[in-house]
Amino acid sequence: ILHLLSCLLLFKILVFLVNDRQACFLATVIFALHPVNTESISLIVSRNNILVTIFSIASFYFYLKGFRNDSYIDKSLAILFFVAAILSKEFGLMVLPVIFLYHRLLSKEKGNVSKELISYLPFLLILIFYFTVRKGVTDSLLTPSDMEHIWSRIYFSPYLILLNLKLIFFPYELHSFALSYPPTIFTWPAIISIVLCLLIGTA
Repeated sequence: ILHLLSCLLLFKILVFLVNDRQACFLATVIFALHPVNTESISLIVSRNNILVTIFSIASFYFYLKGFRNDSYIDKSLAILFFVAAILSKEFGLMVLPVIFLYHRLLSKEKGNVSKELISYLPFLLILIFYFTVRKGVTDSLLTPSDMEHIWSRIYFSPYLILLNLKLIFFPYELHSFALSYPPTIFTWPAIISIVLCLLIGTA
């Protein structure tokens, strides 16, 4: 049921963005049936992945509606679902970068910078409150394990991006979802991944 709800929300936001119902329906069907989603759907310990997906998509959808229609109800729902996404899983914090990229790449109202900046304020206040509480409880803005390997995680992020893209287009050997980093920073998969991501970014 949760996966079905996330698919319905995905369809709505795609139609809102693209306005091509057939293409949006096809994309939603691929998302709904893609085998890479097996872990999140089948394992109860991975339900937080579905919940953060639902709340993140809902937050982004109501943000778009509120920004376009200047509706305070939609804006309030966007903030509410943003909080729910963060409480489900910290990955919900990525809603704000997604909103920023939307304004940079897809928005038709790019000239209205003041309206855009004001729309960020509630999300930024929530982020400040969240990280203040996190710092007080854990004495760290990030988990200690993340801080120890932060630079290697940043360096290998292009490798992980391409590895996940491979799983999307060639979904085989999905029996193990534990992704490991290359043994050293000078291995050819890591270097090629960085070069390919740079070429895609500048294309």
